[in-house]
Amino acid sequence: MKNTNIKSIKRALTISTAAMIIGIIGILLEFIIDKKWDSAGCSILACNAVIYCWYHDALKKASENNIE
Repeated sequence: MKNTNIKSIKRALTISTAAMIIGIIGILLEFIIDKKWDSAGCSILACNAVIYCWYHDALKKASENNIE
């Protein structure tokens, strides 16, 4: 069961990374086209960064528990 937990955390990290890349591309395109920062996009990116950090910490803890 521990391996399943690690696999699901890695999957969540992958999805979060993809969402952050798409968000950064969208924010940069908005900046290039309209010459202004997209506040909604930056807010979503900040929230996704928090989710990524949370899952990264969970992955470290799960990996440590799996070794023991």
